[in-house]
Amino acid sequence: MLSQFSLDDFRLPVLALLLSVASQVGDLFESYVKRRFGAKDSSKLIPGHGGVMDRVDGLVFACFAALLLALMQVLFAGAQTASTGAILLGL
Repeated sequence: MLSQFSLDDFRLPVLALLLSVASQVGDLFESYVKRRFGAKDSSKLIPGHGGVMDRVDGLVFACFAALLLALMQVLFAGAQTASTGAILLGL
């Protein structure tokens, strides 16, 4: 699977960096929203963990960022592949 990438291929590390930054931004944004509304937890479903949104806020933002990157690739580069992963990695 990784044999498709050469040592000088930089797309995968750049994509990982962008999505990890998006995940951190999602976590910070969710914390900001909770502070703005004076809420300690986003729900009571998972007691002691800040709620469900605290568990998945970074994932939600990273998935949204991956979708935006794929859409930009399709719009500006004209990628005609079927899967989002193939679009993002240029396969």
